Amino acid sequence: PQILFKQVTSAAQLDAVPRMRLVDAVDTDADNRAELIFELAGRTDQQFAIYKVHDRSVERVFSTGGS
Repeated sequence: PQILFKQVTSAAQLDAVPRMRLVDAVDTDADNRAELIFELAGRTDQQFAIYKVHDRSVERVFSTGGS
């Protein structure tokens, strides 16, 4: 396995860098390749984001606003 994206967050940094939790893998654009849905949880904020995995990179293609 090859690591394409890694993000580590401590409790002290949650206001700047949210904690990421994998929710599901779904083919959102019907190209037969799954995109990854993550919950992004900050100290007081929660969002969801969709990430597309390319050959050697990861790209955020959608995110909800904070709540």
